[in-house]
Amino acid sequence: MSAQKDEQAPTHHPRPCACMGHWRPDRRRLLTGVAATGMAAATSVAAVRSFAPGSAQAAEGSPGNGQKILIKGGNVVTMNDDKRDFSPGDVLIDGNRIAAVDHKIDAADVFVIDAKGMIVIPGMIDTHRHTWQSTVHAVGPDWLLNDYFRVMRGVLGPVYRPQDLYVATRLGALEAIDSGTTTLVDWAHLMNTPAHADASVHALRDSNIRAVFGYGNSNAGFQLPNTIRLDAADAKRVRDQYFTGSGLVTMALAVRGPDYSPEEVWMDDFKAARDLGLPITVHVGSNGSYSYSVGQLNKAKLLGPNITHVHCDSLKDEEYQMIADTGGAVSVSAESEMHLGCGITPIARLLAHGIRPSISTDVPSVNSCDVLGALRITLGTHRGEISQQLLDHPKEKTESRLTTRDMLEFATVRGAAATGLSSKVGRLAPGMQADVVLISYKRIGLFPLHNPTALVVMYATPADVDTVLVDGKVLKRGGKLQGIDYAALTREAEASADYLYSQSKMDPRPASFALPA
Repeated sequence: MSAQKDEQAPTHHPRPCACMGHWRPDRRRLLTGVAATGMAAATSVAAVRSFAPGSAQAAEGSPGNGQKILIKGGNVVTMNDDKRDFSPGDVLIDGNRIAAVDHKIDAADVFVIDAKGMIVIPGMIDTHRHTWQSTVHAVGPDWLLNDYFRVMRGVLGPVYRPQDLYVATRLGALEAIDSGTTTLVDWAHLMNTPAHADASVHALRDSNIRAVFGYGNSNAGFQLPNTIRLDAADAKRVRDQYFTGSGLVTMALAVRGPDYSPEEVWMDDFKAARDLGLPITVHVGSNGSYSYSVGQLNKAKLLGPNITHVHCDSLKDEEYQMIADTGGAVSVSAESEMHLGCGITPIARLLAHGIRPSISTDVPSVNSCDVLGALRITLGTHRGEISQQLLDHPKEKTESRLTTRDMLEFATVRGAAATGLSSKVGRLAPGMQADVVLISYKRIGLFPLHNPTALVVMYATPADVDTVLVDGKVLKRGGKLQGIDYAALTREAEASADYLYSQSKMDPRPASFALPA
């Protein structure tokens, strides 16, 4: 499914009502009505418009309308099957597609991006993030899973308004772009009202990221005993309203599965996804117990190639084989899985069954959400597990350790497969859509360069991401997001966070925590 064209903005401002059910966002003025409900009064229409697709002012030194882009003189890591890279190398972009990749490309009337001192990679893909938590960073790094549910579900989740969801989702999407993630699976399991769903979709669109909007349950639908059904009628409305044409944002159904709901509920969730013709993303082996969740889905004949199985920490061996046999994808979130007590990220067990996973960051409230960091944590976890196996069982043969190129494959090629976008993104090759990231190695600690792929995986940080293109549009250049009103973004995020704290009766944040706009 793909997103349809943006609708025309009405001339009036949206106004929240007491129940929020009648709050109807429009994409350009979504935040203009929030002052009356606790948001910053200084938020302007102009500030919101600066995030809208195509509406940002062209940055100084930006390509002209329709002008080809030549990324020149970089160290190009293509991630193609032939493993052919180019050092130095050029990438020619025509419109939203890659036209050529080679050692040297001669082209007239092009906008040149000088990539000397940079590594050029495909845009990275985060296949599972609860983006709605992006305004409550670092609330729960010391939590276990029960604490997470107690606070995020029992305290914060019920008080999110649609505009809070919009602010957080847009902030998280911009955070992703800033760190070199060009495709994001937004696992939006806070669909408290139809207006919350609308706000999520608009926020993703307005960020210009490529995304899969994972329509999930309401906050109440994740509170025990989890018997509240997914709002299939509203999911259909969202699909029909936003995803009948082409666009950067597509749709999936984020279902609860056996880990978090009884059989009659997860059966209904899966049926809704199949009736709507939507791919499925589902937590399995993620609740800190051996619940045999994949085995239950297999018994119900619900497994298939259109499912991304998220986490997979506490599965039995036969369950990994069930995923492999039915062609399902896997997403692992090493940092959150280990912090929250879900188990050790199961890279070795996945590989033993022929499954090459994608990478995700999961919960902004608990851990950082940059894929570069996730790659290091995932690789270190895997190598530590293998080393421990060798220590404990020196005579037993273990599989070879993963390489840094394997990890970058997980963040690009495997991410594209998990999102159904393999024909569009994940590799740098002619005909692919132009989602491209340039990582600088000019910072002390990164040069001299010896191995481009290893440097990306083991050393680079979001601060080293110099340039990001999504669909051929330059969204970050010279280390700065383009067309972004940082003052407005700061005001909106700070005000939303303060509102959430005040309404949830949590201890207020000290005034010194707030950033000046």
